[in-house]
Amino acid sequence: NTITAIATPVLGWDSVYNYTAATGGSGTESDDELRIRFRDTKYERASNILEALYSALISVEGVTEVVIYENDTDTTDSDGRPPHCFMPIVVGGDTATLAKTIWENKPLGILSYQIQAPATSYPTGYTTIYDSQGFPHFIGLNRPVPTALYISMSLLKTTGVYPADGDAQVKQALLDYLEENFGIGDDIIYSRLYTPINSIVGHQVNALTIGIAPSPSGTSNIVIPFNGIYTLDPANIIITTV
Repeated sequence: NTITAIATPVLGWDSVYNYTAATGGSGTESDDELRIRFRDTKYERASNILEALYSALISVEGVTEVVIYENDTDTTDSDGRPPHCFMPIVVGGDTATLAKTIWENKPLGILSYQIQAPATSYPTGYTTIYDSQGFPHFIGLNRPVPTALYISMSLLKTTGVYPADGDAQVKQALLDYLEENFGIGDDIIYSRLYTPINSIVGHQVNALTIGIAPSPSGTSNIVIPFNGIYTLDPANIIITTV
């Protein structure tokens, strides 16, 4: 009931009318979106299984990050991975879909390893995939262990320059910067936090402390385990302005 005008005249057309709602298409892919898609899928047809598996997993709907560790030695490595296995860690995506994707791309006879809780043992917790002959295969998939981050700062603001919503802008700048630069297994580098904070005009940083508990007092880097990832709730960013 909304499309009633003929924008481009066509010979023989007198009127136009839509009986059902129109469905809009997607916008043209931007240059940045194209570069990201190329980065994530450039190994899609790779002969190297690890690269092909990465590309397949990152292409699953909802997935934002993938890291795959490999132990191709005959002994358990320093992170506890057993011999001859690979360990996928994925942020986002449906677990069943990811397990199927791993099964379709994994090498024969190599375990997709999943870290187990102390009270469990293989294959408890693994996803079961059945092959065309009906045989079960146990597919391990890991989610990064979260480390909550707390940030506290004191800002000396310049009246008339510091934005009215400056605190909100500082928080958003921190959230965006961390999301873009720190992922699975990345330590939080204390000194780098000044970069997003100082991107907001009209202040100077009098004090900045970070930690993994409320009321942080540290100025050292936050160590993130190889299978971990930081989390930051905006409510855990405390800003005092003077």
